[in-house]
Amino acid sequence: MPDLILNKDGEVAATLHHVTFDKVCNAYLGDIAFVAAPLGLQQLLERLEELVEDQVFSLVDEVQSSVDAYELTVRFSDGGSLRVYDLYVSKSGEFSFRVDR
Repeated sequence: MPDLILNKDGEVAATLHHVTFDKVCNAYLGDIAFVAAPLGLQQLLERLEELVEDQVFSLVDEVQSSVDAYELTVRFSDGGSLRVYDLYVSKSGEFSFRVDR
């Protein structure tokens, strides 16, 4: 079973591939494929990518807070689940996120 991103209702929003934990960044990294993520979430993630690319960092926190409001959870293939924070998805489908430990 792949690692999954679940919405607050426990439904699969995305599958994760090649997941690793980067100790330097203190974040999980890998590739993401959206399954049934809400359109609003996808639009926010696209906006976040644009802000980072354009280096408009003054607006990043506001958009990131809106993404976090979706209360996403990661469910790892070993059965463990953790709340996702600071989800970032690049145009190439690479992701990073932190978890509440």
